[in-house]
Amino acid sequence: MLVFIMGPAGVGKTTLTHKLGNWIKRNIDTDVGFVNLDPAVEFLPYNADVDARSIIDARELMIKEKLGPNGALLKAIEILEKNLDDLVIRIKELRRNYVIIDTPGQLDMFIFHDFGEKIVSALQEYERSVGIFLWEPSMLISPINAATLFLLTIIVRFRLNIPVVPAVSKIDLIGDQYRSTFYDSLAKIKEKLDKEAGAVSELISNIYTVLKEYSIPTRIIGVSSEKEIGFDLMYGLLKEVFCVCGDLT
Repeated sequence: MLVFIMGPAGVGKTTLTHKLGNWIKRNIDTDVGFVNLDPAVEFLPYNADVDARSIIDARELMIKEKLGPNGALLKAIEILEKNLDDLVIRIKELRRNYVIIDTPGQLDMFIFHDFGEKIVSALQEYERSVGIFLWEPSMLISPINAATLFLLTIIVRFRLNIPVVPAVSKIDLIGDQYRSTFYDSLAKIKEKLDKEAGAVSELISNIYTVLKEYSIPTRIIGVSSEKEIGFDLMYGLLKEVFCVCGDLT
């Protein structure tokens, strides 16, 4: 199984890649491979079996071509796209039961650039693929933000054409009074939205039908890479995401 770890910058993708991979090796007693697709990362806590920086390092590109951080990253992603076949072959040759894939820090560079779509499409031709979409806990205290997470998850799923499980990172940093919010189902979120006023609330409430029709039936899970909270639940969802019923609630 290929597991793509996705989310905005600073949400903890690299740490989750490291800790989840080690957790699976330790608790499931199976082989795990690690892949880094971020050409701009400065430090990796895991030993990458396949590392995009062996093809192009965005930091070196900044110096060589006198580019800013964003310009260097964009050009590095374009270079990776040109070397797509090489990357895909390297990942295929790992032949591990689980391969955890750490995606670029800037979400748009992977989700909305052709590189992300192309590499996911090429890899899922030979192995089942699933995405974990991470979100900052501070963004999910309100039902509006929770509904937005589901909407973003749908966008990512359709863009990459793989099942995507939403997860809130750094759950250990949030007080107990907020944690129940993260486990709300879409139906519960809809109930809370109906009680709120405002144009944004009304807008998201109106597109609830779209959320309900196209979301994978699942709840938002909370995880902590630091304390390995929620890893058992996350692993269970990864295993169940391909079940016939498709209901992960």
